[in-house]
Amino acid sequence: MGNKINSVYVFISEDKDGDEGICAFHTASFGWMPMVAANKEILESLRPIAKDLATVQKSKIKLIELNRRTDLEVISGETTSKNQRHH
Repeated sequence: MGNKINSVYVFISEDKDGDEGICAFHTASFGWMPMVAANKEILESLRPIAKDLATVQKSKIKLIELNRRTDLEVISGETTSKNQRHH
């Protein structure tokens, strides 16, 4: 059985009104990429980007861990049979 993602790490910024947003960076290949990691290896690869972002924006970047998992929906790639109704 494979590993389950039970927590994610997210770099967030906070504006002067206290509103928070997920930090992201732009890549030539993939466009905007949110700064979210599901393992320590990816987290550590994002840390220098977060430091650069904080310097450029002259702001604080927070690293948070979200660790309460709730499976909301399963989206299947299986084709529907003729007997199943389309909604």
